[in-house]
Amino acid sequence: MIGDASPLAQPQLWDRVFVAGVPSPGKATISRAGQPFKWDEKDGPGTQGANLTYRGQRNSHFQIKLSFREEDHFAEWDDWQTLLAYDSTKKTVKAVDVYHPSLADRGIKSMVVENIGGIEKVAPTRWEVVIDCIKFSPPKKSPTTTPGSSTANGTHATESAAGTPATDAQDAQQQEIAKLLAIAQQP
Repeated sequence: MIGDASPLAQPQLWDRVFVAGVPSPGKATISRAGQPFKWDEKDGPGTQGANLTYRGQRNSHFQIKLSFREEDHFAEWDDWQTLLAYDSTKKTVKAVDVYHPSLADRGIKSMVVENIGGIEKVAPTRWEVVIDCIKFSPPKKSPTTTPGSSTANGTHATESAAGTPATDAQDAQQQEIAKLLAIAQQP
């Protein structure tokens, strides 16, 4: 949820992305951050329509674009990009914590980097780098459900306990984790 962090109320929050609590250099723009869902769609033979089965969420693929206009931005980039790089000699690669209001609105709190682009000149006094990222969320057991008809069709869906969403205890745990991450990221 964006809440008090709207781009109109707090535009400075929208100009940076924080990775491991460290603000990005230059001006940051987030694109394609979403919340994709997995659905199985099965057509019936000789019928119109299809049966849909919910299979959980997919990881969001998104981009961070950084725009550099000042000499300091390049020096800051040299240090900041080390937060994104992976050492291929290490056996385990870890995700990094990330914060931007747009990402937080989609539930993205942790990411892995798929690609770090090169710095490209896009205007006489502006350079950009694009970072391709993937939301990190380890798999959780989640029951699959087939939705019932909508009330517009005159019927109401009834689901078994196997199709119910996460428990209140799991939601409370996720909220507590989010609070602790927010506290840890404060300077």
